[in-house]
This record gives sequence, C-alpha cells and structure tokens, in this order.
Amino acid sequence: SYRHVLEHVHDVLGELAEAHRILRPDGLLLVEVPNFGGLRYTAGRLRTTLKLSRPIYGKLNLPEHLYYFTIDTLRRVLKKTGFEVLSWGTYGKTRVKRNAARKAYDAVRDGLKVGNKLRVVARRMD
Repeated sequence: SYRHVLEHVHDVLGELAEAHRILRPDGLLLVEVPNFGGLRYTAGRLRTTLKLSRPIYGKLNLPEHLYYFTIDTLRRVLKKTGFEVLSWGTYGKTRVKRNAARKAYDAVRDGLKVGNKLRVVARRMD
C-alpha cells in the first residue's frame, strides 16, 4: 500500500518495479496520491490563468511533493511497471462539519471523480 507516498519518492518507476517484484502474482496494490486532475488543482490553474489569484505553484506542496498525478499519468506509470488498474476513485478531506449540503457536495464530487485525493487499486500483471 502506498498511501500518500509516491508523490514524495525520487524514483517512482523503481519503487513500483520493486513493489511488483515482491507482490505475489495477481497481488493487489493500493495507491493514494493528491489528484492533480481534481477540482482543487483545476480551479487553482483556472484562477491563475485568469489572474484571479497567485500562481498555482503557491498551492503546491513543494519541495516535499516531487510529483503530482492525474488518473491518466498514474495509470501509465502503473502499466509501465507491470500493474493493471482495477478500480479508481477520488475523495476529499472535509474540514467543515458535515451537514446535509456538505454530504451532497461530497457525493457529487466523488461521483464525478474530481476529489482532491486519488485512490487506485491495481493488480500485478505477469
């Protein structure tokens, strides 16, 4: 399981290749990373483009996060290291009390897969 680890790793391909090596055939891998294709980062890029806020890099967690992933980039990296994505989704951290409106927003956000966090379950392929 790589829960908020891969974005900090210098050699992502090497790390995933090692995970592939030590997993059993058909073993499962859980990966969670910030979702650069999510609403938070997409809105930040739009605000920056429209000059409504400071540049998006001010919102990035640099230098701690070396990489940011979308589902497409993460899927390609996993495929390149011998994994097949079985399922994926997004979620977000709720910093406010979850009332009915917030629960509805969370359900729509996650249904559209635009949450701030990306969760992938992949299977080792041989």
